[in-house]
Amino acid sequence: EFTFSFTLEATGKNETYVANKAADPISSTSRTDMFCRTWRLEKITIDESAVSEENKKHYVEEYGTDWKTEAEKDRNEEYAGLIVLFSKAGTYLVLYAYDDADEEAGLSEWKWANKEETEIYYSWANWEDDWTENIVQVKDLNNAILKIQEGEFLYHLILAK
Repeated sequence: EFTFSFTLEATGKNETYVANKAADPISSTSRTDMFCRTWRLEKITIDESAVSEENKKHYVEEYGTDWKTEAEKDRNEEYAGLIVLFSKAGTYLVLYAYDDADEEAGLSEWKWANKEETEIYYSWANWEDDWTENIVQVKDLNNAILKIQEGEFLYHLILAK
């Protein structure tokens, strides 16, 4: 069990979290070591090849013929300032910096979904997930860049300073 607190500089609000995790830490590998850092969202792009016909129709109805550019613009404005911290304890913390966020932070868990360490499971069920859903692809990972694809969205993150 561990407890930590932080103060959000943007609002001055102090948040305290307690996490109780009984599982063993994630084994240290070069990819795990690169992954377990603090990342800042740089931008979100849409992978058109992953957009279903139903979603494409919805986007065209909502945004018009330039739907991809407009949908990316909306998504980037919505998630601007997002920070994600991944730990070797299998936890992650998401800090939401945008004004209309329902929460200011969220804490839950993650683990590698395959031995190649190119996919992760993530949970919002706070250690009660059965790990059958919420798998995302780690498209790029190095000492400064993390790209994660979830469905049609590609999240471009950079190492936070």
